Amino acid sequence: MNASFRIEPDQRECEEIRRVAVEQLTEARRLVTKLESDRARSIHLLRRCFKRLRALLRLARPIMPNTYRIENKILRDQARRISAIRDVDSLAETFASIEKKLAVKIPDKQLDAIRSMFSRPDSRVDTTELQASLLDQIQSTIDRSTNWKPEHVEKSVIDGFEKTYRQSRRSMRKAAKSRATPHLHEWRKHVKYHWHQCQLLSEFNEDVMDSRLRPAKKIASRLGDDHDLALFIEAITTQPGKSSLRKAGVSRKTLRKTVKLCRKRRDRLETAALRKGKRLFRKSSILR
Repeated sequence: MNASFRIEPDQRECEEIRRVAVEQLTEARRLVTKLESDRARSIHLLRRCFKRLRALLRLARPIMPNTYRIENKILRDQARRISAIRDVDSLAETFASIEKKLAVKIPDKQLDAIRSMFSRPDSRVDTTELQASLLDQIQSTIDRSTNWKPEHVEKSVIDGFEKTYRQSRRSMRKAAKSRATPHLHEWRKHVKYHWHQCQLLSEFNEDVMDSRLRPAKKIASRLGDDHDLALFIEAITTQPGKSSLRKAGVSRKTLRKTVKLCRKRRDRLETAALRKGKRLFRKSSILR
């Protein structure tokens, strides 16, 4: 874990929040400049920066709710633009993860047709126009951070941590009940926030926070793979993807087999994530 990505308990919380935020924003700015030269790695690390920043803002929410409301919306919009690029790129990775098992179930020519759909150069998003906009917005956020001030001095980052934890528990229960893709995705986001907040508050209670890092990361990883499979299913069963595959000679039977394989894998991932989640989020509170 990055040693600077943590809040020191013996310092003023608002100043620590600002320090960590500026460090992450500065790193995000550096990564944006590398989107063209090192696309996959830059997108991965850039998305992590935005997730860390939004987790940090959730810690700060009880202390400065107006700042949270403004900055979180801006960061959310920026993160969505990056995620849209990653979602397109992830389709090829998801296909690669199921290709071996799929190869024994469907004809080679049809397998090749599915592969080619996600490996065409035009399936990737151009990032050229995005870079200037992101750089400008990141710099604006850095500039505004100099005016971040506590609005409720009686509140602390612990209040923000507990609020995120409760949201994680609620979203887990909803995901467990419905198994709906949007609910699973929402739970994953809150697990990610919780994971990053455990990193941020590692100096507040090292034993408790460190014990939560590994299971939270595993849950988020499994839910991430699950979401990628959901996107892949959507890509091959809705237009224009479905029509493109049919024109390329992929039969309805092959599509059904592909979807069935993806759904079986999703079920395993979701079951494993929920099993771990019920243990990790069994208590009503962590630090109180």
